[in-house]
Amino acid sequence: MDALRGAGRVERGLRAQWRRSTDEPLLWLADVLVGSVVWWLGGEGESFDIIRQMIEFL
Repeated sequence: MDALRGAGRVERGLRAQWRRSTDEPLLWLADVLVGSVVWWLGGEGESFDIIRQMIEFL
């Protein structure tokens, strides 16, 4: 974050915090989604196929 902020790519007021999954269970949803897309891009789309119809890429 500091490097992005220093390069002017992130607003100075934007803050990020590290959280444990037990503190914020919805973070698991983001991990699952991003992981399935990364695997799909790498040629292993089985997990992505399960959620493909619920996703819209912008």
